[in-house]
Amino acid sequence: MAAGYLYIETHPDRPRVVRVRVSLGAPATGPGTQGTAGVRYVARFDDLDGGRMHLHNALCRSLIDVDAGTYRVSLVEAIAAVESDSLAHRRIWIDPELSDDALGEIEALTARRRMKIEQADRAWYAVGVAFAVLLFLQLLGLI
Repeated sequence: MAAGYLYIETHPDRPRVVRVRVSLGAPATGPGTQGTAGVRYVARFDDLDGGRMHLHNALCRSLIDVDAGTYRVSLVEAIAAVESDSLAHRRIWIDPELSDDALGEIEALTARRRMKIEQADRAWYAVGVAFAVLLFLQLLGLI
């Protein structure tokens, strides 16, 4: 379980395609421009492999190439998938040239994704409780 950086890149020749990369050291960032290729978002995970796996699970339906780490999603969707992850991580850098609308959309998508994750967690918790009750009743010979 190594700590490291997960970052998202875009390229103007491939709209709605992001590339997810990881490294143990922080990637080079700087003021980007919407028309050029480069790093758009960086997050530091305490468990880098876990972070990459969780992001892949969140974006797997949009996978283009697993080896290249490319997904057919918008930058906003990819960032929201990282931000909503429950693993210990923190945002290190986000492209300062993202519009206020894009930042607002990231916050809204992140909140929606977190709500869905919490609902799924509650549903599985309820299934576990129901199973435990049934098992207890069976042990008592009541069913």
